[in-house]
Amino acid sequence: MVLVIAWFAALFTKRLPGGLHNFLAGYLRYQVHLFGYVTLAADPYPALNGSSEYPIDVVIPGPEDQGRLGVFFRILLALPALVLSGVMNYLVEIAVFFAWFVCLFTGKSRRTTRCARRATRA
Repeated sequence: MVLVIAWFAALFTKRLPGGLHNFLAGYLRYQVHLFGYVTLAADPYPALNGSSEYPIDVVIPGPEDQGRLGVFFRILLALPALVLSGVMNYLVEIAVFFAWFVCLFTGKSRRTTRCARRATRA
């Protein structure tokens, strides 16, 4: 519902209001933290304050001016991406389900991946 309100606000004002942007950014950040925890990619359970000290984080830039035509057609362009994202989400959940059984029977899981090790070195 908030996303629809944000779309209309951006459509009419050519910019997303700051409070609405901060709310959506906080929601997205917490969703990434929680998904990282559920998929066994991060260990501590994420706090609701959305702190940037979590092992997996997202950097979201501030609101910028947008063209009305681009905002209007963006919802049509987002539909295929949303469908593909939903399908990929189910595939990841299936993979995590099997990975959980591997961890259960072997008694261990990989602590870091190559990508995570590279990111911590930088």
